[in-house]
Amino acid sequence: MLLGATLFCDKSGHMLRPRNIVEAREPGRMHEYSWGSAALAYLYRQLGVASRADGHQLSGCMTLLQAWIYEYFPVFRPHRERHVVPPGSPRAAMWSVRQESRDLSRLVRLRARLDRLTGREVEWLPYGADPYDAPGCQRTTLMGFVRYRDIIEPYMPDRVVRQLGCAQPIPLPITRPDHAYRPSRSKDYAVRMPASACYNAWVSFPRGSRLRPDDYSFPVQPWDCEPQDEYDRWFSTHSHVIVSAGGIVPQGHSDLPDPSDSGAPQARSLL
Repeated sequence: MLLGATLFCDKSGHMLRPRNIVEAREPGRMHEYSWGSAALAYLYRQLGVASRADGHQLSGCMTLLQAWIYEYFPVFRPHRERHVVPPGSPRAAMWSVRQESRDLSRLVRLRARLDRLTGREVEWLPYGADPYDAPGCQRTTLMGFVRYRDIIEPYMPDRVVRQLGCAQPIPLPITRPDHAYRPSRSKDYAVRMPASACYNAWVSFPRGSRLRPDDYSFPVQPWDCEPQDEYDRWFSTHSHVIVSAGGIVPQGHSDLPDPSDSGAPQARSLL
């Protein structure tokens, strides 16, 4: 149930796939597998599928995605259940989340709030001022791929070095797949990454296939880029500066939270 209903859940919401039973057939070896990287690969693939024009739902480990949002964007946090997590408990245990409405107006408000975010409203170092020394953080510096069965997804931490306390440069190009078919229909979405490259990167870590934070400079402000002008030009050609259509921020929404470094009071009114 943990594998089929939490880590690798699909859109059925209640069905358990045979593969999850096969993976659990040897309970004594379950601890030998990298379940975190497998869940991440599966979530990455589901995000790609959901980005298609006819995609209306998202599957995968939503607990992981929600916890990531709460860690980095304080203004969207729900009420914090506890400030200290007992040893051995997941960090997600800090948050207490309730069911919210799914109407269109709430979606518009969320997009507008994202467009109004400033660099001061992001928690760039949620795991501490020296995250590279945090337990388990070295594993996040893998440069290569993460995998779950036939799903192989690029894992490129050089695109998010701010979370390691570094200034963000223009990253390397995205690893190209062997085959990619991304039509508007989400059911036809298909991507194949090189399995041999995935294996070679995995077994060579941490001696190789690894990002080294010492190769990057330290920022004056956590959101600094290097060089700033060149990075801004690169970003404008590879991503969207705003998420609202046409860049229009809706008027008359008094329940939009105001910018805040803590975000906790505003989050309760939004989520």
